[in-house]
Amino acid sequence: MIRKVIASYRKLDPSGEFQALVMGVSGGADSMCLLKVLSDARRTLGTELHVVHVNHMSRGAESEGDAAFVRDACRALGVECEVRRVNVPARARRRKISFEMAARSARYECFAAAAGKTGKPTAVVTAHTLDDQAETVLLKLARGAGIRGLAGIPARGAAGGVEILRPLLNITRKEVVSFLRRHKVEWREDSSNSKSEYQRNRVRKSILPLMEAELNPNARAVLARTAEVLREDDELLQSLTEEALASCRASISELNLSELRREHRSLVRRVLMTWLTENGVRAEDMDLGLIASIERLIVSRKPNASLKVSGGLNIVREYDRLCIGRTQHAPVPSFSTRLTVPGRAYLAAAGLAVEALEGRGAVRSGGTPGKYPARATISKKALGRKRLTIRSWKAGDRMKPSGMAGTKKIKDILINQKVPAAARARIPVIECAGQIVWLPGYRVARDWLVGPGESSVGLTVREV
Repeated sequence: MIRKVIASYRKLDPSGEFQALVMGVSGGADSMCLLKVLSDARRTLGTELHVVHVNHMSRGAESEGDAAFVRDACRALGVECEVRRVNVPARARRRKISFEMAARSARYECFAAAAGKTGKPTAVVTAHTLDDQAETVLLKLARGAGIRGLAGIPARGAAGGVEILRPLLNITRKEVVSFLRRHKVEWREDSSNSKSEYQRNRVRKSILPLMEAELNPNARAVLARTAEVLREDDELLQSLTEEALASCRASISELNLSELRREHRSLVRRVLMTWLTENGVRAEDMDLGLIASIERLIVSRKPNASLKVSGGLNIVREYDRLCIGRTQHAPVPSFSTRLTVPGRAYLAAAGLAVEALEGRGAVRSGGTPGKYPARATISKKALGRKRLTIRSWKAGDRMKPSGMAGTKKIKDILINQKVPAAARARIPVIECAGQIVWLPGYRVARDWLVGPGESSVGLTVREV
């Protein structure tokens, strides 16, 4: 057993980069086995060993007894031990997640904090076994997962900014118990492991034994081996996913849907999962149901739609953009102010500044409404002594765009230009004597074009 675990550890750290190991020890059979092995092998491996026990404060005197047991075992082995107390039931209620999820996040936060204090290259070591791997694969399958979920627990991964090593993943729980008895190492049985309300306990006590009896006596090993194969496949697919994400990413929180739709559906799902993770969606909140909802958002005929995600996040589709954020923009109140020539006006509600300058010649307006800076020129002759107003556009507003016959509604222009609904209230129009002279980022009205050799008024709209 000791040689087997040391060989597994060296595969996970082939260059010997870690000078210290932080090990989570609950007092159960698996962690006591790994504690015994690593305490005996620390000189051979050339590492320090630091133990962290997390008291979940969920079982009263039993939890306190576990902490004392681990502390005494470490003292007997000459290993430094730190006990941390976290009120996991309260954390689960506060975050509205299961006890198991709250306990896991608490443990890894404590492990990462301890690793940060060693002052040396440090990895966290946990005692997950082959049985844990088999149970995880079945749980993921039952809840709905892709290749990454079915790949189970990685032998080496990362959490909280530190590397996590799991050298017992090829060791069965039966082997663990045999080792402990042979070496006369005691362990604690957690009473919660017998409670049927925890899904993992039901898998361990009922489902896996039934599979072994009715389907395959080597079901645990087969499930673990399947996870290993799927993890290798996942690594290849993830490299393709990163390339696809780079091609359709407009920013960290925004995807270009016209690019994303070109990808194979398998990669689309993975791109979405990677993008969601980068933007703070927790792994426990991400499943195939959520991804399917986002896919429906992407292919919907509605150009503007949104989807709420746990944790206060919103996913918003705006034409060919998919955005994620924590809050919606506050509504922009209507605004209106005079604009003198020459002069400058500020629109605090919209966060814009508008400048008017006299000059000669024409500037061709263009771009997209809502994109700044926006520039255009209007005829000074047409303006005469009249005054300009810059204001919010409103329902029923029309203009006579240059190069087009008749009039067009401002609302229709914004829709045709694919301006997101949430951004439209911030867009101004410039008006003179009841006529819309210019929609910033779009065309000037045809009656206000600058003629050859005429004086002009240059208009610029900028964000402030």
